[in-house]
Amino acid sequence: LAGVPVVTAAGAAREACAALGLRRVAVATPYGAASNGIVARYLASIGVEVAAIRGLDLDRSPEVWKREVPALTPEQVCELGQSIDGPAVEALYLPCTGLASIEAIELWERRTGKPAFSSVQAGFW
Repeated sequence: LAGVPVVTAAGAAREACAALGLRRVAVATPYGAASNGIVARYLASIGVEVAAIRGLDLDRSPEVWKREVPALTPEQVCELGQSIDGPAVEALYLPCTGLASIEAIELWERRTGKPAFSSVQAGFW
């Protein structure tokens, strides 16, 4: 549609899942139930099962979003992911481009021994 090559967060995540051979992921987001449902349905449509998903419901208002999402630290993002880790989880997916995901990925991988990826990182890739 744009007339030039583009990268989308969803397309980049699809490619990352394929490159890593992922079938089951945990998803940690700042989103509420409605947005998390969109993410889960998208992942299902590309053949990736959501083993666990947890959001912080920070998209409930623009004011909350602007104040709270940038304030989340990599440690908090990693802890959110760890709160939904389990034996069925192959990797952690951080779909929001506003999270401190790059630094959180390193923490997650060191602590769990499992891969993690974000929309930001996948987009760079």
